[in-house]
Amino acid sequence: MALIRWDPIREMEGIREGIRRVFEDSLGRMRKEKAEGSGADWSPAVDIFHDPDAFILTMDLPGVNKKDIGIHLDADVLTVKGSRKMDKDRKEDDYIRIEAPYGSFERSFYVPATVDPARIEAKLENGVLQIVLPVKEETKPKQIQVSIKS
Repeated sequence: MALIRWDPIREMEGIREGIRRVFEDSLGRMRKEKAEGSGADWSPAVDIFHDPDAFILTMDLPGVNKKDIGIHLDADVLTVKGSRKMDKDRKEDDYIRIEAPYGSFERSFYVPATVDPARIEAKLENGVLQIVLPVKEETKPKQIQVSIKS
């Protein structure tokens, strides 16, 4: 009878690989279900902050061309739609691993009534979309000087 040395590290690697496959299969199904339900394949990360003059929305869109982005304001909802396309010169079978999201995306946000829709601006720079939503002049806080008589 031959003795085989048990290697717990090798055993853990097998378990880890099995877990990885389960997660990748599950994520693939979830992405497909999401795409079928909402029309979007992925959801870009967004940061929103404000200062006294504007609300600023930044959206991470690496590899997305300006011409593939649409921004629409309908009443009080701002919607950003677009798509990130795979390299035309490569077939999907050529890839060993694909982690970057591809396909269509869509995000919608409530816009406060204090925003001036006529002055909204957007720019795409270094893979980051920045949308500036200026606050209406009449809604900005006003500083009032108080004179004190002695």
